[in-house]
Amino acid sequence: MANMNAYITNMVNVYGYLGLFLGLVVEGTGMPGPVQIFFFAAGYLIFQGKMSFLTAWLVTAIGNLVGNLVGYLIACFGGRPLIGSICRFFGKSLDGIDNYSEKFSKKGSSIVFWGRLFGPIRTPAIIAAGLLKYNLLEYTIFSALGATIWSLFWLWLGLKTAQGVDVLKKIVPNTDYLIWGAIVLCILSLTGWHYFQKWRSQKKAAAQADKHSETEEAKSN
Repeated sequence: MANMNAYITNMVNVYGYLGLFLGLVVEGTGMPGPVQIFFFAAGYLIFQGKMSFLTAWLVTAIGNLVGNLVGYLIACFGGRPLIGSICRFFGKSLDGIDNYSEKFSKKGSSIVFWGRLFGPIRTPAIIAAGLLKYNLLEYTIFSALGATIWSLFWLWLGLKTAQGVDVLKKIVPNTDYLIWGAIVLCILSLTGWHYFQKWRSQKKAAAQADKHSETEEAKSN
């Protein structure tokens, strides 16, 4: 994970707006990854005067929207077999996606919009919209609104973090060790949370399977 973070930071530093755009396109498809590193790297470059905040905002928002559309089209034309294979590759499943069918018919625009702002429902919202062939125009409009707000927030946070680190370096000696310690702690926390969520999902799936088995057994008796 630390190597990936360093690679992303270096990519943004070397390729500038193009690296930022491509990174957000990949994230926008629903692929898992430490996308926040892109914003922190961009925020640092903005702080140094090597990037424009407005341009970086437009690049990240448009890149993310393009990724959302790519994710939608993959799910739409690839269907459940392809999406199921991709999910299994990342240790996920399509369980629960079918529950979005009725929700999309009633609150599709809200799901697309809030799905961009809140990580836990981001990927399911993209996949479900494509599989259910939700109206492409509405999907594009509300994805764009969500991506614009989401990108603005994270880019602002990246800039403020860069400013805070600069102030900290002037106050505390050997700040680099403190910063790297905080980064490692954050990575370990996120990794732990990821495995906890995976364990909880597996436990829930096992409980549902047991309940289903008991129901089938009761019916047979």
